[in-house]
Amino acid sequence: MSDGASAKVFRRDALFSKLRRLAPDTDREVAKAVAKGAEEVAATAQQLAPVATGELRRSIGWQMDTSRVNIVAEISADAFYARWVEFGTKGGLFGSQPARPFMFPAYRLLRKRVSGRIGRAVSKAAKRVADSK
Repeated sequence: MSDGASAKVFRRDALFSKLRRLAPDTDREVAKAVAKGAEEVAATAQQLAPVATGELRRSIGWQMDTSRVNIVAEISADAFYARWVEFGTKGGLFGSQPARPFMFPAYRLLRKRVSGRIGRAVSKAAKRVADSK
């Protein structure tokens, strides 16, 4: 005895065809949105980074990794001392230095915009697949 509901799917083959096309379309749209967001966050982090020699600002960049199941953008500062600027130091050879964050504030400033862009990319891909024959 089944307690579940049942439904009849009309044009089942057409539905499954559209669902198979949804993933690649969505991946493309989301990858574009993630790349644009990563570029914006990196540019904002560059603006917020403190400047002594300019090396820290020049070292901030981003790269995409679409080789895994997820689409990932990594934003980083390659200057070896970037973490000490972001989080500060306590004691040590050069004494204590206060934190002068630039990476997390850039992320927090833009996360809603980037998240919304990704959501719109998913909706756009789904609409395009749904509207196709």
